[in-house]
Amino acid sequence: AARFNQNHAKFMEHEGGHCIPMKAEFINEIKSFLESISVSTIQSSLSILQFNSETKHDTYLCSSDSIAQQQNEEVEALLSIYPDTIEILQSPPNKSGDPCCIIETKLCSSSCMGTIPSSWEKSLGLKIIFTPNYPENDPPQIEISLGSLSLVDFNESNKVRLLQRVQDAAVECLGAPAAFSVLQAAADWLRDG
Repeated sequence: AARFNQNHAKFMEHEGGHCIPMKAEFINEIKSFLESISVSTIQSSLSILQFNSETKHDTYLCSSDSIAQQQNEEVEALLSIYPDTIEILQSPPNKSGDPCCIIETKLCSSSCMGTIPSSWEKSLGLKIIFTPNYPENDPPQIEISLGSLSLVDFNESNKVRLLQRVQDAAVECLGAPAAFSVLQAAADWLRDG
């Protein structure tokens, strides 16, 4: 409530009465007002929520030595293709029973600069969590990383559409390594929408 005190009060009259205005000029004014008083608060809250939801994923244990080897080989290939963008959050397993690999990558490389909103360029990412039977029998678990993006910058509809696109790509590759196809699907979505 303190954020909405007299110092931040702003009055706007429009012909819609108590209804939320639908004209672009009013929407932009509302957006500007909300951003001026709460961007840092919203981003801080979203970062906490995102941190809590995305770091409390299940820790999967690799189901076999063969799967451990396949996960290792896939990560090695990804690192050779994307040496500057892949971050390993959990190293690939060496043997059955070891924790499965988790990687994270920013989705925007120099190839997409200028084709997406500038606010997305440094923040938007994917976390790919290898599951116990991945790649032979299960797809990886995939999460969207928003970084410092707010819901104003990257709305829920975008998040759902991107997640659907990358999950579809993962399922299409069932039985084979999918991370490269997932990253390509994300890049295609960023380019084509």
